Amino acid sequence: MKFNSTTRTFSGTPANDNVGNLNVKAIATDKVGATVSDIFVIAVENVNDAPSLQNAIADQNAKQGNAFNFQLPTNTFTDIDAGDVLSYSATLENGDALPSWLTFNPTTRTFSGTPTNDNVGNLNVKAIANVTATEDTAFSFTIPENTFTDVDAGDILKFGHFNFDNTGINTFSSGAINFRLGN
Repeated sequence: MKFNSTTRTFSGTPANDNVGNLNVKAIATDKVGATVSDIFVIAVENVNDAPSLQNAIADQNAKQGNAFNFQLPTNTFTDIDAGDVLSYSATLENGDALPSWLTFNPTTRTFSGTPTNDNVGNLNVKAIANVTATEDTAFSFTIPENTFTDVDAGDILKFGHFNFDNTGINTFSSGAINFRLGN
């Protein structure tokens, strides 16, 4: 997270490991060093990251007239979002439906069927893990101009910040952010 004291703007893009609340203290200092401050919370909400392929699926062989069963291993796909439950589907590689002899059970991640002599040949099948994906979102927040005032005529306020827990400035790299003011 960056803070521009001239424009009074916080900006950045939080990452998945920045999810949670960040208490920030904004401080205004006049020319003689007198200060006033306010604390607000930046609530970093989790966004959904798309699942990824963790382990490639090995080619499979089916014999005509014999029952075929193949279950996708549980570690085929992974999702870094805590608590996300993946759903599964399958199509031919080109997006067409599976042939009538081959079915896919998304609950058990199992392909099954019995190919006939008419089905001899190669099939390119695409297994898909689904969640709703969201782009990471950058943020910008400007402290409103009249948030701090100084009764001394001619004083120019300078702005700064620090994390309420005094750990320093956080660096965000991806994600989304929402704000709520509070103390």
